Amino acid sequence: MKRPLGISIIAVYAGLVGLLPFAVGVQFFLDSRVSAWSAILQLLPATIVFLFVFGLWKLRRWGLWLAVIYYIFIVLYTFPKILEVVTSTSFQFKPYVAMISWQILVSILILTYLFRPSIRSIFNQNAVRQLPEGQD
Repeated sequence: MKRPLGISIIAVYAGLVGLLPFAVGVQFFLDSRVSAWSAILQLLPATIVFLFVFGLWKLRRWGLWLAVIYYIFIVLYTFPKILEVVTSTSFQFKPYVAMISWQILVSILILTYLFRPSIRSIFNQNAVRQLPEGQD
């Protein structure tokens, strides 16, 4: 089955975004002044991103659900941060406000796309095709 363009764009975008925490995690492992836990905390999200990118690219259902869980987590994690910054009495627009807003917007757009019935059906059809003989 042919991969939709939107899935390809999401996979490439997520893969590129996942490179930053991966590079930071590797750098943390190489730096003796930083604890191993800090490196793991950087490498864990990067690993999850690379797993769901592979799953989306190969149209695997687990890749779809891993991406959904990841982006829901991003929205739930970043939304309170933006509310805290915007509602503070000393609010000043700073670059991280734009970055957090961008993360929320992109995550919601990706989730909206992934929940489209036509996209979910592609992953469901691919899951049925992968079953061994006699198990469909």
